[in-house]
Amino acid sequence: KGVREMAKAPTLYVPVSVRMVTDKAIIKAGTMAELLYISGLAFSKQNERDGELLSEDLPLFARGIPKPYEVASRLVDNGLWLASDDGWVIRSWAVWSLGPDELADLRDVRKKAAKAGNHARYEHEGDVEECPICNKEKVRI
Repeated sequence: KGVREMAKAPTLYVPVSVRMVTDKAIIKAGTMAELLYISGLAFSKQNERDGELLSEDLPLFARGIPKPYEVASRLVDNGLWLASDDGWVIRSWAVWSLGPDELADLRDVRKKAAKAGNHARYEHEGDVEECPICNKEKVRI
């Protein structure tokens, strides 16, 4: 099978620009800072932090990065993270990523679409909202 046939899109992801590899701020911050930046993106998204990173969580997403607090300082010095009272904020988060409320709305839309798709696929009768098979929570036993 080809790569496209085998790969499935992840359900949760963070977009990273292809221009990141030539971004002057990333280059100046260094390789470990680039790794920490990407790890911070993933951690914030996975934990629905909306671009916020707590100082106390740094050891959780900076595994294997020597002197992670110094590396985080380089991200701040180069304008990639903004310092906050209890950690950092990823500067460009809102430009590239959905917030927790938007993610919840998207999950609801996808759930309704899946329910409607299954209803059509299995050729159930009537409206999807009235179908006892598609809406098991409405069925009383």
